[in-house]
Amino acid sequence: MGTQVGHELSEDLLAARVRLQLLQERARDDELTKLVTVFSNRGSFVTIASSKEEATLRMDDLIESLTKVQERLGTVLRTFM
Repeated sequence: MGTQVGHELSEDLLAARVRLQLLQERARDDELTKLVTVFSNRGSFVTIASSKEEATLRMDDLIESLTKVQERLGTVLRTFM
């Protein structure tokens, strides 16, 4: 079974997830919204991994999804310039 994160880190994670959700709701791009949902979900999966190896694989997935979010965000922002 995985190791739980400390109380302070847990609170920081919750605050970050709330902030991400608020920003996601403001997005007007459906594709970006979907990509942020995937990113957020994968972030949760990292924290509940049952082994270091599983956490590493899940972190790789998280990084891949972040890259997709950043690429789409860049595309969306460029349309406003």
